[in-house]
Amino acid sequence: MPFTFNGCGTSYYGRRYPAEDGSYVTTSWVMGLWIPLVPLGSYRVRPTGKETNAVLLHSQNCQTVRVPLCWPQVQNGYMFTVPILALIVYFSGSDIQKWGGKTY
Repeated sequence: MPFTFNGCGTSYYGRRYPAEDGSYVTTSWVMGLWIPLVPLGSYRVRPTGKETNAVLLHSQNCQTVRVPLCWPQVQNGYMFTVPILALIVYFSGSDIQKWGGKTY
């Protein structure tokens, strides 16, 4: 099961191909500050039991079955990730140059 602490770790991201039994395909990702970085695999997830939803904790029991990697979901994950990383690099470009010892 995925586990994150302060936005770092592994997590399910995305929801595709819903079925009549309430299951759906999701992808497990390595996360960094809540941003999906590397896909680990896709799973068909079927929620079971009650869901808990507190301010800092969201949890639900589920059954998972590994399926082939869902490439459309990976593409959507990177469509979310790449602009965020580009903005971070753009706005911290001067700081990065200072760290490298270069001043322009």
